[in-house]
Amino acid sequence: NFEDCLAWIINLIEERRGWGNEVTQIAVGPNDNGNFCTCAECKKVVAEEGGNAGPLIRFVNKCADALRNDEKYKDIQVFTLAYGTSMCVNPPKITVPAENVVVCVCAGEACNNHALNDPDCPWNTTFREQLDGWMAICDNIYVWHYTTNFPFRMSILGNFDVLRDDARYLAEKGVKSI
Repeated sequence: NFEDCLAWIINLIEERRGWGNEVTQIAVGPNDNGNFCTCAECKKVVAEEGGNAGPLIRFVNKCADALRNDEKYKDIQVFTLAYGTSMCVNPPKITVPAENVVVCVCAGEACNNHALNDPDCPWNTTFREQLDGWMAICDNIYVWHYTTNFPFRMSILGNFDVLRDDARYLAEKGVKSI
């Protein structure tokens, strides 16, 4: 629930500060799997928002608002992931991320053999549409650009020829971090 999550966040921030670390961001995001809440309330939000990013961003915003409204934590950003085709890659239709929310759009389904801005690659066209959707509603966009060949981890990924083009494209789009 929200209260437990917020208490955990504040405890983690204080623990890190106790070690002498400056805390500028805290992550609140989906699990790394295809599971998500299917309770009646979440199903209602999914229907309203057009996908699973709706409940996620509403929850993340609640955490971000609580931090922003507390003088001790007002400068901390809440980082979350737009991750996985079954989870929350497409932005919500209604809810806009709070000003202190960072959305990291994951390019996990993008093609690594073509530049992200290659108009002839349908996978990258989908990624660009998702990225554009998030950028339309959030000023703090990062991109998690995969460079790992997951099925063959010891092999290189065939994206060396396009990484520079991808970095240039994302910078020109206004992505804050890759």
